Amino acid sequence: MTVLAEPRIGEAVLLDYPIRLGTQQSDRFADIVRELELIALAAETDSLPPARRHLVESSHRIASPYIRSVFHQLWQQRVVAHSDGLDRIDLRYPLIPQTPTLAKAWKNAMDEIDDACERGEMLLLPVAPELRRLREWQVDELLRQCEGKAPTPWPGPW
Repeated sequence: MTVLAEPRIGEAVLLDYPIRLGTQQSDRFADIVRELELIALAAETDSLPPARRHLVESSHRIASPYIRSVFHQLWQQRVVAHSDGLDRIDLRYPLIPQTPTLAKAWKNAMDEIDDACERGEMLLLPVAPELRRLREWQVDELLRQCEGKAPTPWPGPW
């Protein structure tokens, strides 16, 4: 599943990326995409309450072919690390010219989804604090490394 139509401009490295938390984050992302697909279906039939329509836009921002392709590549790296018995890995993330814009949009959409979960607008429970910290660190690292700064390791729990 490689859908990277944009030219790569390099790669970011997420140092000491925690495999267990990354797997939990990936599972949560799959649950979010599944629920947002159901919300989008409801929107097509006009049976969606107006207060939840903003979630349809969020679904488009987090489930683009590029985002899904990158997540699949990251998942493959985590699977290999897990099968090798590792609890962390230096995860390699492909960079394209739009990475900063896409990373910010993805983070904003995920924050909106977290807020919706906290308000009870979605079936999912609110995000665990350590998963939110992992996401914030990932986005910060991508943005920092796009600016040419050196990678910093994950500072949280494994």
